[in-house]
Amino acid sequence: MRRILIIAFALAISAQAHAAGGDKAKKDEVDVDKRTLSAASVVKYLTPYADSIRACYGKHGLAQKKATGDMRLELIIHRDGSVFRLKVYAPGVKGKALGKCITKLSKKWSFPPRKGFTHVLVPFFYLRTKAKGAGPTITCWSARGCPKKRRAQRAKVKGGKAKDKSDKDKKGTKAGGKDAKKADKGAKKGKSK
Repeated sequence: MRRILIIAFALAISAQAHAAGGDKAKKDEVDVDKRTLSAASVVKYLTPYADSIRACYGKHGLAQKKATGDMRLELIIHRDGSVFRLKVYAPGVKGKALGKCITKLSKKWSFPPRKGFTHVLVPFFYLRTKAKGAGPTITCWSARGCPKKRRAQRAKVKGGKAKDKSDKDKKGTKAGGKDAKKADKGAKKGKSK
């Protein structure tokens, strides 16, 4: 009976020690017994190469007008962790330059080894910011009202005239009134002469 208690106690202590240190060991070691890579593992090992992938798309994809900014990499990762097959899908991007650029990069990629091949689809999205009308707009956020320079700038940007009832010019007339229009015409004639 005493032997059974000692063996049970020894097993309990070893199980606790294994549980305490086992999590750290699992994070550091490569689990070759698993059949394929998890999505988290693929993201973890592909993240260091994201900047070079972005550079390829910026050079060969965004330069084309019909490029949508969407790109999908279809990877088949070999059992030894190398890239076995790579296909690049990028709507609106013509030619093979983008695929060649990313294929050249993929020769350096490495993943943990597994028992089987891993098939992965990795999406990328790049936003083009050089669109017409994109960028800062002139605004005024003041409780006291906008200075006259800002009102004129806003009117030019909007293509119309400032018609706020609280806006008054020096003569006390409304900004959109007849006197203001005459003053504007006179100022334009004086500048053009």
